[in-house]
Amino acid sequence: GPMSFTVDGFWTLLKNIVSQGLVIDSITGGSQWIVATSPENKSYGAEVQLAVSPLDGLQLFGNGTFLKAELGSGAGADIGSRINGVPTSLGNVSAEYTIPNTGGFQLRGDWHWVGSRFVDVTVGTALPSYNYFNLGASYLLHQGTRIDLDVLNAFMSKGLEEGNPRLLSTGGAPIFLARPLLPRRVTLAITYDFGELGGSGSSSQQ
Repeated sequence: GPMSFTVDGFWTLLKNIVSQGLVIDSITGGSQWIVATSPENKSYGAEVQLAVSPLDGLQLFGNGTFLKAELGSGAGADIGSRINGVPTSLGNVSAEYTIPNTGGFQLRGDWHWVGSRFVDVTVGTALPSYNYFNLGASYLLHQGTRIDLDVLNAFMSKGLEEGNPRLLSTGGAPIFLARPLLPRRVTLAITYDFGELGGSGSSSQQ
């Protein structure tokens, strides 16, 4: 049909979280292998997906996840606090339009959203939310050859993708390390469909 949608609810509990690694004493220079346990992690929320085809050749897709991820048993006074690095919302909206009577010419675009995420919830250090757009076009040539042209982060959006959970503060001042979004860039790809190989009915692309 012209429209379909799905709504899912979820609740998860992650228990028995154990990590291990080599720790260097910054004063003595000595090393020690440690095994540490972490509090339980809980998350709950909903995911919504929508697909619409209002016109011949036009397809619209959207999905969003809305959640709360928090510390559980073993966190002491921090039970119920948000887990570092997990946003409360993220989503994507995309559109594809195959132009009729053009022999396979297609236009596409998508928008991505990621909500803010704490780096250290105890001091309120957080990475801000960000969003970006991608645009693209493709053309199907004869004999299974397709050309794709994409413009990624088309409008030069700025954002920080992740913090560093291993280094929260130094010298008494809270800091964080993060990876910025890559700037606008253009990619060109040519794909050829080899079809059935050796009569086995299999196909491959390169």
